[in-house]
Amino acid sequence: MTSAWPYPGAKWYKFDFHTHTPKSTDSMWAKYDHNLSPQDWLLKYMAEGIDCVAVTDHNGAGWVDALQSTYEEMKVNLPEGFRDITVFPGVELTTEDEFHLIVVFAPGTSQKKIEQFITSAGYRGDCGDHSGSGSMSLLRVLNEVITLPEFDCIPIAAHADRDNGLLQTKNESQSPVANDRYLRKIFETGLLSAIEVVDTEVDKPQSYIQSRLNLSEVVGSDSHGFRGNDKPGSRYTWVKMETPTLASLKLALIDGQEFSIKRFDDLIQFNPHETPDNFIESIQVKDARYMGQGRLASSLSFSPYSNAIVGGRGTGKSTITHSLRAVSGKQSELDED
Repeated sequence: MTSAWPYPGAKWYKFDFHTHTPKSTDSMWAKYDHNLSPQDWLLKYMAEGIDCVAVTDHNGAGWVDALQSTYEEMKVNLPEGFRDITVFPGVELTTEDEFHLIVVFAPGTSQKKIEQFITSAGYRGDCGDHSGSGSMSLLRVLNEVITLPEFDCIPIAAHADRDNGLLQTKNESQSPVANDRYLRKIFETGLLSAIEVVDTEVDKPQSYIQSRLNLSEVVGSDSHGFRGNDKPGSRYTWVKMETPTLASLKLALIDGQEFSIKRFDDLIQFNPHETPDNFIESIQVKDARYMGQGRLASSLSFSPYSNAIVGGRGTGKSTITHSLRAVSGKQSELDED
């Protein structure tokens, strides 16, 4: 569990970028009129060890407020199976050209704010309707709505290699289903933050490869129910952040693959919470020339990953380095210095 990670600095969060609730008309719960509560929905993702979940119903945000208020109640009256999770409100928007765009907002963003975004993006259909479409193209949404200062958000091309996806190709070739010249215009905006790729082995269109965008490739469960291959926990992305905020998520997506983004289906097995057999968790410095001269020793904690010491002249960088040598049994290096 990441909530038990005791070390300072960034850590890895298990992130589901694409989910649905009963407010999506093509969900199992809407089709069969199942009575699912927001708490039961959250507990299912908690049970799968998900740390961050983007709520992305089709063309609506009907459960955003309910999920966020329910989670606050759950933190007070802890139900069985509770664990920390961060809800990122969002929407899966359908554009006029029938592309699907995941738009993720900061935790705490209200349903009203997201509905304002949906309206500004030209959608006039019923909220939650998976077959609805907007009156603005994806290119216009990116250029005219995503860039508005009142909508601080992250746009991600949804299931880009599948139906209604930006990078869908014809007959297992590199020829895009969409107009290639139009795709180039979208790529040239530089406004997409990431692409959701379900199958990483599917070839991408030449126009995308030539754009050299190299966007982070994330994935989510796209769960419309709790059964089958798309249930919670079936697909997810590891994201390295110091705290689960929109700003941290933006930085992680910029860092990209291998640095701050890793997929569950990477060929190299990845265990983000595995630590070295031996590493220094912390040191205390007392009675050095300048450091630790107060009533209490100077205490520094370290991460099992990488650590950086940054400071101006005379701020104690060398003292810390010498102290680390001492506790590592490298006294001879200290004597030489």
